[in-house]
Amino acid sequence: MDTDQIPIRADHRLGCLPPVPPQYAYQRVAEDMANRIKSGEFPPGSRLPSRAKLCEQYEVSSFVADRVFLILKMQGLTESLPGAGST
Repeated sequence: MDTDQIPIRADHRLGCLPPVPPQYAYQRVAEDMANRIKSGEFPPGSRLPSRAKLCEQYEVSSFVADRVFLILKMQGLTESLPGAGST
């Protein structure tokens, strides 16, 4: 075999990309929310969507929404204020 050639698998389909590793829902949502915060969609001091709204927008469970808020807080992008939710 020529060393410049890469063997093609029998199931190779022209134009298909290699499979992308699966991403957990909380990772996907946290990444999107972080991008939205960094882009200025949620300026400093503004309120983020409620847990219920986040669940509705991203079609995820409340467990996932809670984890997203925790990740954003751990990344230093948000803070929780008692009685005010996440800002």
